[in-house]
Amino acid sequence: MAQVTIIVPIYRVEQYIEQCARSLMEQTLQDVEYIFVDDCTPDNSIEILQRVLNDYPDRKAQVKVLHNEKNKGLPRTRRVGLKACTGEYIIQVDSDDYVSPDYCETLYTKTIEEKADIVWCDFYKQQGNTWNVIKQTPTSDLSVEAEIKSLLLGRRQGALWNHLIRRDLYDAITYFPTHNMAEDLTVLLQMYTAAHRLAYVAAPLYYYRYNEASLSQADGAERDRRLIHQMKDMEANVLLLERFFRDGGVLQRFDNEFFFRKFFDKRWVLPALNTSHDCKLWRHCHADINIRLYSNPYITMKKKFTALLVQLGLYPGVNKLIKYRNKRRLC
Repeated sequence: MAQVTIIVPIYRVEQYIEQCARSLMEQTLQDVEYIFVDDCTPDNSIEILQRVLNDYPDRKAQVKVLHNEKNKGLPRTRRVGLKACTGEYIIQVDSDDYVSPDYCETLYTKTIEEKADIVWCDFYKQQGNTWNVIKQTPTSDLSVEAEIKSLLLGRRQGALWNHLIRRDLYDAITYFPTHNMAEDLTVLLQMYTAAHRLAYVAAPLYYYRYNEASLSQADGAERDRRLIHQMKDMEANVLLLERFFRDGGVLQRFDNEFFFRKFFDKRWVLPALNTSHDCKLWRHCHADINIRLYSNPYITMKKKFTALLVQLGLYPGVNKLIKYRNKRRLC
């Protein structure tokens, strides 16, 4: 059994996979199992990966390269890697990102020192040509309940890639996501409910590429279509997560936080609300919170007013008027 397993799904990352793979092969922790899963990538990612692996013959016995028979998407591809892993702890790495040389060793050492089930770290986020440090500071007492609330409220990144998690916690996952938005949060919080001890490393060890280009470079209609599709994906996964908490009899303890998370899903699509029909789609997403959101303590008055405009079908017109006035001021 390896100390750490790293699972890396691969799809359309020929531009980044070399840097990602080299950063993993050069980890200071020696006892690492590597599982790369080819999700039927149509580009040269696998060929590039194989060339990189050939440069590290001492790691050869630690590497598995698996191939999906058909494209399964990120959540299902990660499950393929999970079924093949043997590590005591698991890290999920996105193949367009990369990590610091001491990433695994630092997180694993922390788990041993703290006897922790889950440990996470800060990370770098690429924004344009700049890498900014994104702190992931925990709550004061590092309690499981407080950290679950923090993740639901978006105070920390709900990602798997900056978490080292004890392998048996994956057995706590009842509902695996099938959609590609909020999929990390959906499984992460299920595992948090099974954890007893948490730990945090106050250092940025992961380099996360955030690609806004796919939306910002799309034309208006295409961008709006994608945003609405993403809202529906987030809704589906958050509903799975809510069902898990309800099944466990603890949903009421996180009622306000789930309401805020649902409102976040709805707020995601605001830039795409151009017609009364769009507002109808917004109302149908997490429809159960449309009235009760006005009493939620985490939602600001400004956001509640925006929600009211959408519910009345007035938001597109008011938003166009505001944009027009702002444009006039710049002239």
